[in-house]
Amino acid sequence: MTTWREKRKKWALISAHYLNELVKEISRRTNVPRELLLFSQHHELTIPLDQKYVNTLKARTEFCLMFYDGENRRLITGDKAKQFVEKVKSEQQSSGERLYGNVANPGKIEGIAKIIFTTEDLYKMQEGDILVSPCTRPEYVSAMKKAAAILTDEGGITSHAAIVSRELGVPCIVGLRQATDLIKDGDKLEVNANHGIVTLKRQ
Repeated sequence: MTTWREKRKKWALISAHYLNELVKEISRRTNVPRELLLFSQHHELTIPLDQKYVNTLKARTEFCLMFYDGENRRLITGDKAKQFVEKVKSEQQSSGERLYGNVANPGKIEGIAKIIFTTEDLYKMQEGDILVSPCTRPEYVSAMKKAAAILTDEGGITSHAAIVSRELGVPCIVGLRQATDLIKDGDKLEVNANHGIVTLKRQ
């Protein structure tokens, strides 16, 4: 698994290098700054790069958002994008708010959240607590062994948290994005790692 991850990183870096070279060449030929072209979608690089399109790219540098509804990807900019973000935040901060991530190891549990940002926070973990962190590292394993569940903002199914949780047989959800922003120490959580859902059960 580790070898596969390293190869994936290698080819991702190689791909990024050649993509950057392509964008630099397009910039040289069109006089559109490379920094703007980086906000293009891949299919747009085949259309005429006129002033209207350049203005579109400039708007994206100010604020843009791409989301996927299960079938199509949409890219929105400006006030419309900001309003969408605020709407999502508002819905998340309502009573019984839910967070959604990717299942790394299944299971269902309730418990008390402990937020772990650095090794200095590890002392907070008690047996049966739910460990919530941006991502986990090898230094966190002692605390992870106490956890009833593990939640992270970042990572995928091959991340450190995912691998260790499977070894420990602990429910784990990764890629929650805002878990450490919205969850506080002492919050009661319901973790449904069968479906990648965390519910905050605040009074």
